[in-house]
Amino acid sequence: MSKQNFCRGCGHTLQSLNPKASGFKRSLKPSVLHLSPQNPRSNSRKLEQSIFEGSFSKLDPKIQKLFPKTPSIPIAKEKTFNTHLWCERCHDIKFYNRFHEEDLLQEPTATLTEVIKGINADSKTSLVLQITDVSDLNPNHFISAKLLTQFPVFHVFSRVDTLPRPNASWLFQTLGLSPENAMLLTTCRSSTETMRELLSSIQPFLKPGGHVYIIGEANSGKSSLIQSFAKYGNGLVNELSMESLLPGTTLKYMPFTASSFGKAFTGLENGKVIDTPGYSGILGSLLPWIDSKVFKELVPKVRSRKKQLKSKPLQVSIYSAQSILFGGLVRVTPMEISAEEFVDLEQRQVWKNQEINLPSNDKGVSSFNIPSYISRPNYNEPLLAKIFTTLPFHVSSTEKIKKLEQKCSANSSIELVTRSPSRLLPSFLAYIQPKKLHSHVYDSFSNGELLIHNFGFVSFDAPRPFKLLVEAVNPLAVSWRPSSYVLGTKESNS
Repeated sequence: MSKQNFCRGCGHTLQSLNPKASGFKRSLKPSVLHLSPQNPRSNSRKLEQSIFEGSFSKLDPKIQKLFPKTPSIPIAKEKTFNTHLWCERCHDIKFYNRFHEEDLLQEPTATLTEVIKGINADSKTSLVLQITDVSDLNPNHFISAKLLTQFPVFHVFSRVDTLPRPNASWLFQTLGLSPENAMLLTTCRSSTETMRELLSSIQPFLKPGGHVYIIGEANSGKSSLIQSFAKYGNGLVNELSMESLLPGTTLKYMPFTASSFGKAFTGLENGKVIDTPGYSGILGSLLPWIDSKVFKELVPKVRSRKKQLKSKPLQVSIYSAQSILFGGLVRVTPMEISAEEFVDLEQRQVWKNQEINLPSNDKGVSSFNIPSYISRPNYNEPLLAKIFTTLPFHVSSTEKIKKLEQKCSANSSIELVTRSPSRLLPSFLAYIQPKKLHSHVYDSFSNGELLIHNFGFVSFDAPRPFKLLVEAVNPLAVSWRPSSYVLGTKESNS
């Protein structure tokens, strides 16, 4: 395989002329110098080694067993880190976990439409693999690549283990996908078994000389999947895309020959697997709002994405008059529902049911019974928040948080955890109901999860109906998605 002269992290062409231009690669000194063959010290070591080996070989085999296996006298060799594969920027990210200011604050510039436009222009395209991170998925905003291209599209969902129900096959029905053209990636099985099943599923779409494009939102796990393919096929793992927890690391298209993946893509002879830049979704991002020093603390020292978002949630109890503050960027305040508001919600739900011909209760529109948990609320029963996020969060008195914000505004200083550069703005109001109740009072989609773009999600379990006031510095970066508990069909629940 001939060397491909592009950075395995960002995809820019490598160059060593302009330090300010993309793809700049500094000439690195070898970590350990070779000992010159003409060096007298080297010749002396070789002579000593040959004398030892000759004498040892003449000993009786029974006597040789009494001696430990004496290692050969080492001759220093140059350590190879494949540093020629990355530009200076990506080399710092990979080996030193060091980020530049512009990298931390950049937004993905590509869009799904632009990525698909390039794929449609390639006549050799045989398959599009669309990667979706379920911890960052809002079904209402999901757009399948199959709507924009005539080429076959196979959907792969990563980080499924973060959902309350890991075997989330209900995702396919909810997103309108065929189970034959979609797969869930979970950690409950070995990576070898998972890759074998995935490659077996996409095998019918592969053809000699064809191209497989891997697409997905920024930091959805495209590069990680490419390396998993190479590990499974015993390919050139270190020469393929770089795993990084920094969204937007890959900036250009990166084509890799099928031979780079060893025996993984047997049906893709002389074809290519192409990594693409992460595109931006409909949701906004919180990344530009985070102080660079704080973001460095959020990024783990290891490069494995498995450590970014814990598979097990951290459960926190939220009592009345308390709020959750996520990094000074998002605040969630649960509020009790009054009897008047409850009646109003019931009336609206009955009318909605009548519009879609669903049966309502037989008490009429104006004769509702107020449940005891509304008329006599028990404030000792907390709202449980199951948190799957890397953002630092605090649970505190709502009044204390408001006073802190007023103090910061008055002093023109920012002290809210991550020193967010803007005041929190009302994003939306969401109503949630207890999962144990099966009533027509609320729409089933009122149960849900708060999605914090780029940083995970929060699932709520309520002992009684609540409404959540969600505020954020970037209202587009947070959204409400249907709960994974109620999206399942009767067959998937059984």
